[in-house]
Amino acid sequence: MSRDRSLGPARGRVAVRILAVASVVLLLATITLGVITFRLLDQRATAAPSGPSSAPPSSSAKPSSSAISTRSPGPSPTRWPTAAPLPETQPRLMSQGVPVLVRSDFTVRELAMTRWEPDVYTELLAPVERTDGAEISGTVYVDVTAYDEDGNIIERSPTTFSWRPGQTLGVISLAMMADLPSAARFVIEQTAFEEQAFEVTGELTVGSVTVGEAYGLETVADFSLTSTLSAGIDIAEVGILGSVDGRLFAACVSPVEVPAGPVFTDDCIWKSVSSEFVPDAPPTPPAGATYEVTLSF
Repeated sequence: MSRDRSLGPARGRVAVRILAVASVVLLLATITLGVITFRLLDQRATAAPSGPSSAPPSSSAKPSSSAISTRSPGPSPTRWPTAAPLPETQPRLMSQGVPVLVRSDFTVRELAMTRWEPDVYTELLAPVERTDGAEISGTVYVDVTAYDEDGNIIERSPTTFSWRPGQTLGVISLAMMADLPSAARFVIEQTAFEEQAFEVTGELTVGSVTVGEAYGLETVADFSLTSTLSAGIDIAEVGILGSVDGRLFAACVSPVEVPAGPVFTDDCIWKSVSSEFVPDAPPTPPAGATYEVTLSF
């Protein structure tokens, strides 16, 4: 039987047409890709910094009150030191034999701690001062971090305290559950300052502190405070700090309802603390003890 060749030329023409269409499609795709690439390169060049010819920031810009306090809160590095750590803002302190680095607008007087025990929170207290006369008002955000000797974080605890115009003393108060005896350094770093107006003016001063019978390294302290506050406060964080020769020996920080009246009394759990050694004695006020009060909204 002979093979039918009548469709041969037609099939050839169809194949040629298909090949031509495919070539046109490939050419269009190549041109489109080239245009997209050109646009991306042009946008990248436009967005890139101008290099050495860029003008430096204008020196007429109004500086902020603090390079630290204007930083927004965010995640802190997981190791110490960081690639570009903030500068330390005061000489290093020692807390129970461990160096303490400070990066803050405020001066940290010391970092005192309760006695560390397994499965018990260790309380850390750091009185802070600001005597530069800056009339600031708002909330201060702070990270306190314990690092081991390899620079790994043992524990990081964020906390806050408030500051009002005319205030000169505050306290950083927090607790850590970590194995603090393995700490090789502490870092106290101010992460932000949020401006906030407080309507209450005036201050508190300590009238008296009376401690009861001690139970281990703590007791109940009854305190009397004199108030010149312009209004009462439903709940405020009041700290009662006991010191000898400028060093804390006992303290408490607790929520208190603060009346506007001239004198009021309250109590708190008074605990032995120290920055010089690990506390091992009840918080009995020694001779020459002085007392200070802090107020935080």
